[in-house]
Amino acid sequence: MNLLLKTLMIVIVVSLSSSTQAISQIEASPIQPERLYNYHQLGLVIGLGQNFQSGKYYVECDDCIFEDGVKFGYTIGLNYEFNIDDMFNVGIMGLFDDFGLKNSFVENERLNVSSEDGTYNEIITVPFRHTAESKFTAISIMPHLKFHPAKFVFFDLGFSLGFPLSSNIKHEKELTQTTARLSNGAIVDISIDGTQETKVVLEDNEFPEVNQPQFSIVPMLGFNYVIKNKVFLRPFFMYRLPISNYSERGEDFMVNSWRIMFEFSMKL
Repeated sequence: MNLLLKTLMIVIVVSLSSSTQAISQIEASPIQPERLYNYHQLGLVIGLGQNFQSGKYYVECDDCIFEDGVKFGYTIGLNYEFNIDDMFNVGIMGLFDDFGLKNSFVENERLNVSSEDGTYNEIITVPFRHTAESKFTAISIMPHLKFHPAKFVFFDLGFSLGFPLSSNIKHEKELTQTTARLSNGAIVDISIDGTQETKVVLEDNEFPEVNQPQFSIVPMLGFNYVIKNKVFLRPFFMYRLPISNYSERGEDFMVNSWRIMFEFSMKL
């Protein structure tokens, strides 16, 4: 969350520092009349940011519960919008999203190990790291309403209807140490029970019980820059707040995200 706030502050400060230039490009002048803020537009949107988990989800392993997952994500799509009046636009976005997560935790387990010559057995406690990496992709349709309190800044609110395309979960278990000292002083190599490995894949399957469709509220804050008479650049911050569980294989399991977005649009 600290990274989110710092990134948002940087975008706002940089954008506000350039606002005078943005306004001067659209204000009236003796040789160029003021351009009214009414048009139809089509734009390409692309953004990078972070996915983060709320709630918890379960895997096939007994007593393995994953929480607080985060991972890099991206969004790309198209935006069409048109003017209602000088302060409001309505539009619709079609988006493709990468919503993956990565989680890990360490737990202690008891292993029965033997000395190399097999003459001595002992039960020891060994730490294991469990790692889960989920890969989610989705397409979404998002109608939105944009409000312009000033010509260079806008607030936008969207309602997203998403349809998961792929959902996969890979769960790995790994020893955090590969040797142990027994109480008789012997040092032995250790491995996961039933294998000769120190790392195994416990699950690599489709994520279960995914809900379709997915619903989200999406607030946005951005800035307008005129590149040419009919070409615009709009950096904006987008936060996706889900209002439906991603999967029922958990407790209130949702995938939130924030993105630093850029829109390159053209007046039609």
